[in-house]
Amino acid sequence: KPVFGVFSDAVPLCGTRRRHYLVLSALLTGLAFLAIGLAPKTYNWLLWLHLGLMFWMVLLSTVMGGLMTDIGQRHGATGRMSAQRVFMGRLETLFSGPVGAALAKGPFWVAMSLSALCYLLLAPFFWLKLKEPPVAEVRQDVLRNAASSLRDIGRSATLWRAAALLVLVVIAPGFGTPMLFYQTDVLKFDKQFIGNLSFVGGAFGLLGAA
Repeated sequence: KPVFGVFSDAVPLCGTRRRHYLVLSALLTGLAFLAIGLAPKTYNWLLWLHLGLMFWMVLLSTVMGGLMTDIGQRHGATGRMSAQRVFMGRLETLFSGPVGAALAKGPFWVAMSLSALCYLLLAPFFWLKLKEPPVAEVRQDVLRNAASSLRDIGRSATLWRAAALLVLVVIAPGFGTPMLFYQTDVLKFDKQFIGNLSFVGGAFGLLGAA
């Protein structure tokens, strides 16, 4: 993400720093989902296509983060925008479990096609709604300072402490996979019921946040 951030900030794409990067990454993320749905279900195919998918998703996420920072600083609303983003993410968990369970019962390509559609629809949205003044020049100062900036990031004790904390947070619910097998193999829970459980968890997560 730091590399993507430096590059997208310094090098405009088709004359913009945000708009065309978002359109391109949304399109290619959608196409990567389609490719995963249609590709042979072998380890190598799925591995390389998934790596490609994550590449474009990271670019999309990084540029979107930069856009949110730009708008938040311009309007003095960085905190409110971050809170809104977190709230929408928690709200999404209400529906991802039940919907995901329903899709898991159907053909794999259907789930991947619907995922692709979500991203492909973002591309015209960014194209039509995101108005950005054209910028032609490459910011040489950003590129010159990129190496030292990345070194500073790597030497930041605060960053590494935050990263370690994030790793612990991610690892903490890492029993999800064995729990899923226990629910399906031992408890004989239906996939839809397991998905509905995540809806309950998401609802109480929103309640806890409130």
